[in-house]
Amino acid sequence: EILSRLCTHLCFGAETAQPEEIMETARVLNSPAFPPALREYLQKGLSFPAARQGALEALGASADLLTKPNNILGVEYCKAILAQNSALIPLPIHRPGDYHATAPHPENPSATALRLRMESAGDWQPFVPEKAREILAQGRLHTRASGEKAMLYRLRTMTEEEFAALPYGSEGLWRKLMHAARRENTLEEILTAVKSKRYTRSRLDRMVMCAFLGITEEALSQPVPYVRVLAFNETG
Repeated sequence: EILSRLCTHLCFGAETAQPEEIMETARVLNSPAFPPALREYLQKGLSFPAARQGALEALGASADLLTKPNNILGVEYCKAILAQNSALIPLPIHRPGDYHATAPHPENPSATALRLRMESAGDWQPFVPEKAREILAQGRLHTRASGEKAMLYRLRTMTEEEFAALPYGSEGLWRKLMHAARRENTLEEILTAVKSKRYTRSRLDRMVMCAFLGITEEALSQPVPYVRVLAFNETG
């Protein structure tokens, strides 16, 4: 919605740099036939990604595209373009390497691999550009574990109304999170208790972060009043 007001093209990295293929997958996912097909596979006990793949194949579409994380994000962009009837033209750029690899590739290291090296005091510097290396070397390392006590405090002091107002908490998911937050000892135990085949870990991570930051479903649905482009000024 924001970019449609500002830009003509939407450029993003993807493992499959074929805009027609990404857009066609988005069309099938947005079609009226998809939700009932998805429900059918979910009722069989499949996880959401597996059910989505089965539903796509049942509708005659290829599901191979959605086995890669950047492709999945690109398809979501295209779904939004179609749903909003936006004039944005998708422009995917090939992104090589394994996005979730735990060992850094010499040419295309994953962010996951670099984070693991940083957290374990390993040698990450050869895998980042020189300018970035200089900046990162001067900074402090922050992980979610550093803020766990503050996040647990927030979760354990939230009211039922505050849990119900969270984004991504439909189908009673907010209630499961609320009960787990009041029962489990650590953040990881809370997330493990709530996670299921139907609800992905990334969705739960977003819910917890929204709870910690005080972001509600209502706040996310408000129209954006203005946009400030970082590093964009009178000079350039």
